[in-house]
Order: sequence, then C-alpha cells, then structure tokens
Amino acid sequence: MADDTIATEWQLLHANNPSIGAFAVCHGPKVIWQTDNWDLVPFASDIVWGAESQAPSITVSGVSYERVDSAEDYYLGLAEGSGGWLLISRMEVDKWVVCWAAREAVGDLALVDVAKTATNLIGAI
Repeated sequence: MADDTIATEWQLLHANNPSIGAFAVCHGPKVIWQTDNWDLVPFASDIVWGAESQAPSITVSGVSYERVDSAEDYYLGLAEGSGGWLLISRMEVDKWVVCWAAREAVGDLALVDVAKTATNLIGAI
C-alpha cells in the first residue's frame, strides 16, 4: 500500500515538475523507496545527517551539493557544473523525501513542489 502511494506521489511530482528526475523516501538512515535511476542506499545516512545538521555540503555518488538554503525541515543544495539540485524535505520527524532536479530547475520552486509531496505522504508510511 505505502509503495503504491509513494509511486503515485512520485508520478504526480514528476508530471508537475519534469525537471525533478529522481526521487526517494528515507526513514531515518534507511531508503524505503527510490526511483530506478539512482541508488541512495549507500548515502542515506549522510543525506539525512546533512539535512538534519544543515551541513555546508552533502555528497551523493561523488557529487558534492553545496548548501544554498536550509532549515530544520528542508535542505537545498546545488552542485557545480551540470550536477543539478539536491532537494530534501522532511515528511515527518524521521522521514524525508529526497529528490534530484536538473540544473535548469528553479531550486526554490522545485523545493516547494518536493515539500508539497512530502506533506501529501504524511501518514502514508
């Protein structure tokens, strides 16, 4: 049931903002759902820790995303070159939505879309 709900929310997010090209949900340091086009499992604890601590950067698959903005419930990071955006939004106390968006995306607006998706998933997992 939760997998279907997450998949549906991912499809709606991507349809609304096609620049968001990858999606995952973490429960604590564990990935519980992700799109097939990236593997966050080895990096989940670093991603969650980075978001919670508002780290200056978070590295995923060798790409460093420098913090552009953050607060206790979100993190917006941008990689140099064509690396794109890392978008993280807290869903619940220990649950996070993690997304990647193309560099051409407007990071702040993409983060709003991700936050809306995180809100829609509250209670579903």
